Amino acid sequence: MGEYRKNNHVPGHLYAAGMVYMVTARTYRKYPVFNTPEKLGTLQGVIQERCKVAGWDLRAWVVLLDHYHFLARAPDDGNIPWLVKSIHSKSAILVNRMDDITGRRVWYNYWDTCIRSETDYSNRLRYIHLNPERHGVVKDFREYPYSSYKIFFESNDDIVQELNTASRSFDMDAEDDY
Repeated sequence: MGEYRKNNHVPGHLYAAGMVYMVTARTYRKYPVFNTPEKLGTLQGVIQERCKVAGWDLRAWVVLLDHYHFLARAPDDGNIPWLVKSIHSKSAILVNRMDDITGRRVWYNYWDTCIRSETDYSNRLRYIHLNPERHGVVKDFREYPYSSYKIFFESNDDIVQELNTASRSFDMDAEDDY
């Protein structure tokens, strides 16, 4: 792990090469901009493509009507603000084009957290994949098509069992601003 680097952002975003980060962003005024399967798929694709272009190892994600979460490992020369700006810029252009709108503000802000331990990683992974169920979008998180659950975890019995157990014990009523 390299030294922490502080980006010129208020509040400050600390960056450490090679660490895993959880990034969360929401739409402006929590407006459900990504309100069709096509738009959700577009946002999902933009996150995947922008992480790949920037050299981030995307580990998990979920996109919903008005927010997204993802976990990714930072490259040595990674830049969280640049990555998020590129996701927001490209997705805003595409969704505004789909809605035949110009100049609409799509994104409000983002938050990032450096993952500190395996427990922290597991908790964030669980949070990401249970998010659609928690928000009442689906009754069973395993059926939500705009997350990494099926892609990354259907073949890993240990993680599937952990998530299945977690869905019964996770506090679905805990406060969530996203």
